[in-house]
Amino acid sequence: MWLALIGLAFGADGGGAEVGGSVAANLRFGVATCEGEPIADCRWIDFQDLLVVDGFVRHDLGAKVTVKLAGRLRLHPSIAAEEVGDTAYGNLVQQFTIEVPEGWIELREVFAPAIDLRFGMQRFAWGVALGMNPVDVVNPYDLRDPTRFDQRLGSPAVSARVHHKQFGVEAVWLPLFRPARMPVEIDLLENADDLFDFSDVGGGDLEVGEFETRTEMPDLRLGFGGGAMRVSLAAPFADMALVGFYGYDTLPQVGGEARLVGFATGNHVDIGIPVTYPKYGLAGAELRLPLFLDIGGWVEGAAVFPERVVVTASRGQLEALVDLGLLDEVPDPLPETVMQDGKVFGRWVVGLDRFFGPLSLNAQWIHGLPTERMGSEVGDYASLGARVTIGERVAVRAFGISDFQGVLAGLHLDVLHADVATLTIGGTYAVGPEGSTLGQLHEVSNVSLGVEAAF
Repeated sequence: MWLALIGLAFGADGGGAEVGGSVAANLRFGVATCEGEPIADCRWIDFQDLLVVDGFVRHDLGAKVTVKLAGRLRLHPSIAAEEVGDTAYGNLVQQFTIEVPEGWIELREVFAPAIDLRFGMQRFAWGVALGMNPVDVVNPYDLRDPTRFDQRLGSPAVSARVHHKQFGVEAVWLPLFRPARMPVEIDLLENADDLFDFSDVGGGDLEVGEFETRTEMPDLRLGFGGGAMRVSLAAPFADMALVGFYGYDTLPQVGGEARLVGFATGNHVDIGIPVTYPKYGLAGAELRLPLFLDIGGWVEGAAVFPERVVVTASRGQLEALVDLGLLDEVPDPLPETVMQDGKVFGRWVVGLDRFFGPLSLNAQWIHGLPTERMGSEVGDYASLGARVTIGERVAVRAFGISDFQGVLAGLHLDVLHADVATLTIGGTYAVGPEGSTLGQLHEVSNVSLGVEAAF
């Protein structure tokens, strides 16, 4: 990959290439695990960004063809060695990940002057809200930092754009499915074993032991991970767009047939909880416009058409338990737990921002998070953000999000050094009721130190 970057940058024609990148190092000290305990009991928080090296090359091959390749190297402190002898293998001690966020070829004026085609790994940043975009659903979520729903992975795609003056139509085909990157520090499916009480199924003397998750990936041979279209208009008074999507949800969902995965004793069973990626449809709109008194405003919303997803017990395995005398009978109907009811629901964001010289303020009302996938689960969140610049080299950033039961807040100080490197000191803290979205994020509350240099 890196040889390809160098080759593009210093090709035979020797010119026209745009080259850039950055190097960032981050340390995060967890504060949730050491509350009321000695500091020695605290631990580092791993967002897999101990060291992140980014690089890209963009090159115009004539007037109508452009290529871009971006690479990312992540070094993270995960240690997989279990025995002393394992430390002889570098890949077990020093973990790293190589990624390609973008890598595409663009053909302009194909078939007609207003038509452009792009093939390869692409990123489609749709939406006008800050940090939470209901219509930005084409690319998988990157939740290695679970407090950030605005980070995305690239997707293998074929896209076409028709544009005329302020009007544009963009169509996207995703031939392959790519799942979201899930957090390292917390388990978003940790409540899977609370689906229903298997010990009461059909009576009998049955003891349930461990719960294990098993993932069922979409069939990648089908050549369809999703499809989307966005129609946009940049009018003199506002920017607006309509968005449609149909494809697989990149966030996993518990659903399918729960099965027995082992016996420890005569009446002891372990349960395998299925995890799947259901399909869904989405129709949304976005609007951004200037208001009075130099206030900017935006509205972004979507109607979600989810697939119905339930968890059921396996009839065949329950019949086998009856034959073994562990159950009195197979219940009719089979017990099930509804994870997604299949009913249409909405997600939306309404926001305002205003600049006061060096101070910028923004406020948003958020209805529904990506992990809330039924109307009965959807919550409301108020968010506030502020940024103030002090001189030419110092900035302070603060934000807070609350559902009026819990809070996620952060404060960071950025200092520019020698015009190329930024030193950041700050922290993020979350607290909320047990089982709630904000309460679950309490585990990743941290104090952080980082530096990033661009080149």
